[in-house]
Amino acid sequence: MKKKTLLIATLLALVLASSTRAQGILVGWNTFDGTTGSEAPTETFSANVSGTMNGTDSEGSNRNIANSNYGDSAYTFTPAVSDFGTYVQTFSANGVQNIDFSVTNNTGFDMTIDNILFDLQSSFGSDADAVQLAHKSNSSDLVDTFNNRVLYNETLINLDPVDQLNIATTAMLDTTLADTETAAFRLRIINDATAGFGVRFDNIAIAGTAVPEPGTYALIAGILALSAVIVRRR
Repeated sequence: MKKKTLLIATLLALVLASSTRAQGILVGWNTFDGTTGSEAPTETFSANVSGTMNGTDSEGSNRNIANSNYGDSAYTFTPAVSDFGTYVQTFSANGVQNIDFSVTNNTGFDMTIDNILFDLQSSFGSDADAVQLAHKSNSSDLVDTFNNRVLYNETLINLDPVDQLNIATTAMLDTTLADTETAAFRLRIINDATAGFGVRFDNIAIAGTAVPEPGTYALIAGILALSAVIVRRR
């Protein structure tokens, strides 16, 4: 009976421990208002997690004509209020266009930045045109040995008509976002010629894990200690 009681208490503590590490989208954009200034996220992990996005242009709800899968996220997004993605293009030789986005942690506990998610559809351009995702190190509180470390780089010839991408941050030196810190990233298109180049994005998000305060683990340890006392008294 004592062993059974202790086993139940241990299982309860393990459940609590696993539930305190909440994995999912820390901040994400799944519908866009078309501003080229700061755009607020459409969903966040909590009210104390905020984000900004700059450099986007909205595109209409008819974007799914080319491929019905684009915009239908494979990830845990709340359904968008309106069916809008975001669009960037350049017509300059060696021209670039950027979408900069960030997450700021004001929760009082640490978060790990695990993945960057986005849906991608090439609109027009030559095979040598490229799409990149980089850690914007010079605007980020996450320490890295490389400035603007490239986490993802593909040319159009290697892209499917629609890609739902999940890019790990394991190449980064630091992925732990402490309280009050900001992590910044950049989506970039790079045009190799004078011909135009355009790409559609949707469901852009920073995903990670919320790590609780040490006091949470102290509570779990207290549960185990109390369970042991109860068992001994019996």
